[in-house]
Amino acid sequence: MGVMPLPILRKFLFYLRPQESHLYQAAQVASVKNRYFKAYFTGLLQGRQRERGIHTKIRVKLAAKMLVIAWAVMKRKEAFDPGRLNIG
Repeated sequence: MGVMPLPILRKFLFYLRPQESHLYQAAQVASVKNRYFKAYFTGLLQGRQRERGIHTKIRVKLAAKMLVIAWAVMKRKEAFDPGRLNIG
């Protein structure tokens, strides 16, 4: 087996660093600025603040949720309804 080509290696390393993803950055801003996503984020974080890397894991989870919401909003052509976030 040879050395991995540089473009493939860069793509592989990109997935190891979610902080560089645009979706992650959007989730990071939303978890601080948007009251609905902030409540969702803090709800997931509750009781787990001392775990190593938990903020990153939860922001990745929030980014995935935001992507699903964006897809549903575009598909159904309706406005975002924060009541469907299931914050609890």
